[in-house]
Amino acid sequence: MSEAAVRAFATKILGPATKLAPVILLGSWLFALRHFILHPGVGSGTLLVSAVYLLPVASYRLIEPLFPIHTGASRLGRNRPLNGWAVAHRFQILFSVFESLERILRVVPGAYSAWLRLWGSRIGKRVYWTPHTLIGDRTHLNIGNDVFIGNASYLSPHIVKKTRDGFLLLLKPIVIEDQVFVGTHCVLGPGTLLKKGFELPAYHMTINGKFKKQEIVDVEEITESA
Repeated sequence: MSEAAVRAFATKILGPATKLAPVILLGSWLFALRHFILHPGVGSGTLLVSAVYLLPVASYRLIEPLFPIHTGASRLGRNRPLNGWAVAHRFQILFSVFESLERILRVVPGAYSAWLRLWGSRIGKRVYWTPHTLIGDRTHLNIGNDVFIGNASYLSPHIVKKTRDGFLLLLKPIVIEDQVFVGTHCVLGPGTLLKKGFELPAYHMTINGKFKKQEIVDVEEITESA
């Protein structure tokens, strides 16, 4: 079977099925939790941890080649081809709903950085993640060594704008070089590039290389410059 035929099959069959990914994953978590409650032990505990942290990322990485993510601007909508970003989002959404699952990982040094690497991000050494940091896309972060991410900051390599015929997606990696300090309550959007040693003051926003204090952002201007 040719590569084109495989992609066509994936888009037609597997694509719609990925809409059920959050439900299937949540069901597996509840099953593993029930098993652990009824049969506590190392084996059931390992099953629970694997279901919560390994099953989502392993499932996504398995089908990722069939749904490649393209950076830049792209269209989303009912009559549009299935977007690879949308597929990745479906496998990550439960960690946005249950934020405490990722906060637990930040208690163990290096664990959260390793978690992001599993999704495809490039994370350096000695990155400090404050407890209430939020991540929009775990697949498109490129962070250097000795970086501090301030509390309640939000890192999202994507933004979405509504259009007449659907939605416009802008997806660009967030790049943070070595020894960068990000202040509290900052928003880092798509295309962010923080050079080595840079300090981003608290309550600031950066998208596509543009810096400003947090306010209403002109998304039209941003997408046109993508």
